[in-house]
Amino acid sequence: MNFYLKSASNNFFNTGIVGRFVFLTLALLSLRVFVLSFRRVRISEFLGFQTTENTPLIVNGIYRHLRHPLYFATIALLAGLFIAIPSEKNLILLTITSLYVIIGAALEEDRLIQQFGDKYVAYRSQTPMLLPNDPLSFLRFVIRNP
Repeated sequence: MNFYLKSASNNFFNTGIVGRFVFLTLALLSLRVFVLSFRRVRISEFLGFQTTENTPLIVNGIYRHLRHPLYFATIALLAGLFIAIPSEKNLILLTITSLYVIIGAALEEDRLIQQFGDKYVAYRSQTPMLLPNDPLSFLRFVIRNP
């Protein structure tokens, strides 16, 4: 990883220490969001190894701020990587992953509406999909929540 961060070949421009700081900040934020998300969702359910028919709709914790915090964390991590190393490869990785996440979230939303009905429709109307309505409140929650 250290070699990858030092590599300057095929970069659009050099972001230097600022780019590395932004990457580190977004990587830590993403890691924290991953941890907070998996406190509410079992990894076996997330990976599809366990059925989710009897699982209640989770609307508290990190899910109070975002409907898809794991997707948010993935995009934030890759955005940070692109900022640190603004190469064509990282731009393609970020773009393809972002499109995949947006399409996947939309398809997952259809399944969640079928599973939870009006409860999910109400939750969806109150909670943003990928970007928090109040970024400062979201950051405070992510940083301060034990």
